[in-house]
This record gives sequence, structure tokens and C-alpha cells, in this order.
Amino acid sequence: MKTATRSQSAYKTFVEQVQTSQVQQALLKPDRIDYQLKSELGGQLFYAAFGGDRTTLQQLLTTHNVPFVIQELARHPATIWPASRPWRCRRECWWVPLLG
Repeated sequence: MKTATRSQSAYKTFVEQVQTSQVQQALLKPDRIDYQLKSELGGQLFYAAFGGDRTTLQQLLTTHNVPFVIQELARHPATIWPASRPWRCRRECWWVPLLG
């Protein structure tokens, strides 16, 4: 249960960061998203891609609660890659906090 709580806390932080103007600006500039979100979230990051749709993760985070987002990520594990292997991720990927 501790892991779930830690994950929920990480996503709550991410949702709050996404709502800041600096991150909103980064979301509009895909070529700068890695640096901006990495800077905002402190480096414990994963890449995530959702069907190549750049807005999907942002929509999930801003319109659904944290457990729902975690559930969606769990349903699509193949779309999540460690930040240490960025070559596996195309430009439409998003940074998300490390789960667990």
C-alpha cells in the first residue's frame, strides 16, 4: 500500500506542476518538453506515450483524478519507458513521474 500512496503522491505533484504556467508553455512546445518537465519534476522521470496523441496525458491529468491516471498507465505498460532509454520514445512522448 505504501507504493500506491507514493505513486499517488507523485501524480498529485505532477498534476499540480502541469497546471503551472511554465509547464503549460512547455506542453505547447514539444521540442522543449523534455527539458522543461524534467526541470519541474526533479529528474525521477519516465517517458510515456499514449497512442501518439500529444494531448492525451495532459487531458487525463487535468480532467481525471490521480488513481484513474495510474490505472490508465497500468493498462498500457508498453507505452512507458525509462527516461534513461529515450531512443525508445518518439517526439509525441511525455514525461511522467516514476511509479513505485
